[in-house]
Amino acid sequence: MLSSPPRRSLSSCATAAVLLAAAVLIPARAGWGEKSIPVPDWGLNAAKTPTPDYAKSARAVILYDETVETVDAQGWCVRASSAS
Repeated sequence: MLSSPPRRSLSSCATAAVLLAAAVLIPARAGWGEKSIPVPDWGLNAAKTPTPDYAKSARAVILYDETVETVDAQGWCVRASSAS
């Protein structure tokens, strides 16, 4: 039986993704010297979200990781592969 690596909770991965998106999108502009595009409310809210203590010393985060597992009729995982 194949086993998958331990996974972090969805909320911690989602928080990391939202924080990264906020860091990228908050300074977004239509173009240099052009009118500014207003930042959406979700981006402002994400920027206000504090970084969890366990993530402050992290050198990197995984923003997206998907694995497809095939299960046979007896409930055994017969194939696991990374989805691309």
